[in-house]
Order: sequence, then structure tokens, then C-alpha cells
Amino acid sequence: GHSVRTLRDCRIQAAKDVTIMTSMLEARQLIGDWELMEKLKKQLNHRRLWPSKTFFEAKRHEQQVRHAKSDHTEYSLEPNIKTSPGGLRDIQTISWIALRHWGIWRFSEMAERNILTESEKKDLDAAKKYLLEIRFALHILTGVDENRLLFEHQQNLARKLNFKDGNQLAVEKFMQSYYRTAQKVNTIND
Repeated sequence: GHSVRTLRDCRIQAAKDVTIMTSMLEARQLIGDWELMEKLKKQLNHRRLWPSKTFFEAKRHEQQVRHAKSDHTEYSLEPNIKTSPGGLRDIQTISWIALRHWGIWRFSEMAERNILTESEKKDLDAAKKYLLEIRFALHILTGVDENRLLFEHQQNLARKLNFKDGNQLAVEKFMQSYYRTAQKVNTIND
């Protein structure tokens, strides 16, 4: 969503809600007063406003609540590619926590600073790309903002993503590929 706020209102709202704080941390300027954006960033970087440890604990709690909705498993038969364990939201959470704690956002920066291994960086970059590809294909297939890999969509998605029947059905190959990806993300996230 969007809203119009003064700098003071931004600080007050961010202090009340970790979701609002996260959204503001992720803000990107498209047009307008660049100096005003810099002032917002300075306010958000004030260490009393969601100290790193407090921010981490709040994001971890959000994640635990979200994962509980998926029974804490990435192996659901109809997983949500955005919110299930190992999904896109977990990848974003890693980035948000790194942004708050170290002031860096990209996995390449995390690898350069030895926060992630080079292998973890590659796995996260590949997982993000793959999960977004699935998500976009799912949105095109359904015509709506759908993030669940429902049975009724899995075969069509397997075909759209170029999985072919062979010793194993294309849909089985597709879902195994999804599960392997989600498991890697979940392991790195842990």
C-alpha cells in the first residue's frame, strides 16, 4: 500500500509497528525531493528506533507465526511460494535483517563481508530468481495474485516452466525442484 506522512509521522508509525518500519527501510525513491528521502533514511537509522536485536526478534516472531500457518514445513502438497517456509518472504526477511543490522541489502555484499558463504549467496540468488519465475507464471496462469501452488495449477506450471515427462512425470519433477529450492532457503534462513 501507500500513504502520505510527514517525517515525524513516519518516525512515530515506524516505532509502533515493525511491518511499517520494514516497509520504510525498503523505500526507494522514484521521483521527488531527494533531500527529504535522505532525512527519512537518517531518522530510520537512529539506533533507538528498532535496535537491531529488537528488529531481529520481531521479524523472527513474524516468521514463526507465518510458518505456523504452513505447519512449519516447506513440503506442503500445495505450498504458498510467498509465505511457506523457504519461500520468497523468507528470502526478504534475510535481506531486511541484514539491512537493519549491517546496512547492506544484497546477498553479494553479505558474501563479501562473510555473513553468507559464496555457496549460500548463489543458492539464495538462484532461489529468488526461480521462486519469482514460478510466482509470475502462476499469476499469468490464474490471472490473479495467486501464490499457492494448488493441485489444479501444478501440471500447467510444470509445462510452462519446461518440465517434460520422462522416467518421471513433469509435474513431479517440477514439485521436487520447488521442494529442493524451498529446503535450501529454509536451511540458510535457519
